[in-house]
Amino acid sequence: MRKQRVLIALLLILSLMAASKALSSGANPSIDYELRDILQATINQSDSFADRFDAEVWLVDMSSRLERFIASDEERLKLLRLVHTEATLA
Repeated sequence: MRKQRVLIALLLILSLMAASKALSSGANPSIDYELRDILQATINQSDSFADRFDAEVWLVDMSSRLERFIASDEERLKLLRLVHTEATLA
């Protein structure tokens, strides 16, 4: 259990590093309709968020940060849902 929390913390740190790099590059992402559908399904399945808006904002932000590390939208959102659930429990 402790190893999982350490892994989650490392993933969050990597996410923050990736986000700061993306912000500094001024990237302008286009709309990805497949990702939007997967994101919608993930939001509907998640029960660790206080409300739907918080879930959407957090998942979109974190998903973009992890995109270069995890190419699959489904796998990335599955991991993020797990990370948020575990962080909420901790």
